Amino acid sequence: VGRTSASSAACADPFHDVVAVGRAAGMHCSGVVVAPRRVLTAKHCLPATRVILGDDVRRPRAAAAVTGTVSGPEGADVALLELDKALAVTPRARRGPRDVSAPMGLVRMMGFGAADTKGRAVACWQDVLGPSFRGT
Repeated sequence: VGRTSASSAACADPFHDVVAVGRAAGMHCSGVVVAPRRVLTAKHCLPATRVILGDDVRRPRAAAAVTGTVSGPEGADVALLELDKALAVTPRARRGPRDVSAPMGLVRMMGFGAADTKGRAVACWQDVLGPSFRGT
């Protein structure tokens, strides 16, 4: 498993649909734009009042206020955020209903959040590259 630290090289990577999720006190989670006014994030990130678009929260390309949330079913750590305005981002292609086989190969995961066990936050997203897995 490889990991890229929050360096200037990591901040320059073009994953424009990954956003920082948080409140006035700071960004504490990540999300992904799934529609111009919708962001998918984790339920444990709620309450959230804003999202920041860009690869570095210190220099956001855009920001939007959260106007509503829809939590996933009981026991699922997922939430959908509704934004006050559309973000100028093309959502990344997702698996469709005809994609029935399990994904195989490498998975690239990235997000904003704590950089270590002491909860120190990072301004740029973290990038982790590792093997995918099959759900059972």
